[in-house]
Amino acid sequence: MDLADCGISTRYEHFYEWVTLVNRHLGSGAADEAVLLMRQGYSIHYHAWTTNEFLDFVRFASNALPIVFDVVACLENEAEFICVLQLQH
Repeated sequence: MDLADCGISTRYEHFYEWVTLVNRHLGSGAADEAVLLMRQGYSIHYHAWTTNEFLDFVRFASNALPIVFDVVACLENEAEFICVLQLQH
């Protein structure tokens, strides 16, 4: 759905998920907070992945695309990760 309409139809659900899972705001105020963040133009991370999910995606993309790349490094901290990809020539 997000691909078809650029996420317009699921925008509220993404913000609500952000409020409840990232901000850990549960209860009746969560819906109001989601709407407030949307009105403020607050920037959230859509479709966040775990490290393993991201590496699975990278492997899939490397096989599906006409370019080939390797994962050179992948480091994690408590809440984030960063991966360095190297294009094969």
